[in-house]
Order: sequence, then structure tokens, then C-alpha cells
Amino acid sequence: MSRKTRYLMVETSISIGVNVAMTLLMAYFVFGAASRVALAGPGGLMIDLSLQTFMVALMTVLMATLVTRLRRKSGLQIDGVAASAQSWPRHPLFRAAIAALAVTAILLPMIWLVLPMITPPVWGMPVVLFFKTAYAVALAAVLAPPALRIAMSEPL
Repeated sequence: MSRKTRYLMVETSISIGVNVAMTLLMAYFVFGAASRVALAGPGGLMIDLSLQTFMVALMTVLMATLVTRLRRKSGLQIDGVAASAQSWPRHPLFRAAIAALAVTAILLPMIWLVLPMITPPVWGMPVVLFFKTAYAVALAAVLAPPALRIAMSEPL
């Protein structure tokens, strides 16, 4: 396994773990000890998923960028990176915010249109936690590798 592949796998796995932990912690703060959660309405799962989408995307891209820059400045050598940072902003927070807004703009309509059609109006807490965890894993698994590749390809 190449150094680049190993780096992408390890950092993506770390991103997934951090996002799952933060998602579960935030679910506890938002929903507390509720046994059931409404899909729609104030305090509903769809509102929460909207915020989760933005925050997971933002933190995934931000942390991938900052950690990779720090490691590269500390001497990490990664050869054969095939990504271009040319079209992305150099400022990490601005880069992460643009990515998070784009991902949220793409996924939000699907969340708001599809979930009410295919799921019940009230979810049990175990189902909410499972869904939010799976969603965090999927977001981090999709977003971390390109964010890492871009950070690996930009000039120091």
C-alpha cells in the first residue's frame, strides 16, 4: 500500500470516528432522553439533519485541510497526489464553508423531499441514532478523501 493511500485511509477513518462521536453527542444535546423524535416540525429530525449536514461537511473539510497542512509542514512527504487545489480557496475556513454550503445545497432538497415520503412521521430514538450515525459516516467517507487530496496537492 502506498504512503498516499495509507494516509488517505487513516485520515478518513479518523474523520469518520470524530464525526460519529460529535453526531452522537449533539443528538444527546438536541433530543435528550426523548424516546421518539418527530421527522418534521420544530425540533424535528429534518431540521437536525440539515444542521448536521452543514456541520459535518464543514468540519470534515476544515480538519482535513488543517491537519494535512500541518503534517506537510512538519515534513510529511506524499508523492503522486492527483488533485488540484487551484480552484479551491486557500483560506481553510473559507474552503470548508464553500464545500459545506455546496453539500448542504445538494443534500437538503433530498432530505426534505425524500424522507417524508419513505419514512414514518415519528422515529424511535434507536432508529434516529442509527440513521444519524450512518449519515455521518457516509458524509465523512465521501468528503474527507477529496479534501485530503486537495490539501496534499496545494503548495505550502
